[in-house]
Amino acid sequence: MRVVENVGEYLRNLRGEKSLGQVEMLTGITKSYLSKVERGQRGVPSPKVLLKLSEVYETDYNELLDNVGYTDSEPELAIIRRATKKMNPEQKEEMMKILKSSFSELFPENN
Repeated sequence: MRVVENVGEYLRNLRGEKSLGQVEMLTGITKSYLSKVERGQRGVPSPKVLLKLSEVYETDYNELLDNVGYTDSEPELAIIRRATKKMNPEQKEEMMKILKSSFSELFPENN
């Protein structure tokens, strides 16, 4: 996990060429609030706000959470998420087969 020093500046860079007004229209998050976050006048946005921003900024939500300081309460899941991003569909299918056969009691839909 890498926590950025300046969350506002980081989010401003992710926004790129989009105006605050455009982001507001796409997310419903007011440009006033976004401006304050970017200028460091507000704290780190909630995960719910970051989810909306990640979609508009076309960035990975979990990576965004990590970068602004939200930690995964289950680091093993974060590792699995990162790995699945690198997998092709066949690899993901194989991983699910292994999980389901090794931990069938956790997958009741297969019983």
